[in-house]
Amino acid sequence: MNLDLHVTLLHELPGRMRMRLSAPPAECQRFNQAIMSHDGLDTLQFNELSKSLLVTYASGHLTTEEIVLRVAIALSMEYDYKPVQVLSLIHISERAG
Repeated sequence: MNLDLHVTLLHELPGRMRMRLSAPPAECQRFNQAIMSHDGLDTLQFNELSKSLLVTYASGHLTTEEIVLRVAIALSMEYDYKPVQVLSLIHISERAG
């Protein structure tokens, strides 16, 4: 299976961000546990239809980059450590912070 994996940051506000995954996690519970095992994250909600992931977190405790990296690593683990490209639809000047 030739699958290109990527995580796209769609939207962020302090304490909340939405990403789109190119492929759903193979096992949602394992995917969630890999991400939620880090301090500062509150909730994860994956929408299978839109392949979007809503993340809520303690604002000021984590950076956007840390959270996106955690999601990308967890997605990579789900697909036997395939590389994951990180993309953003948010222009730098629009980022919260």
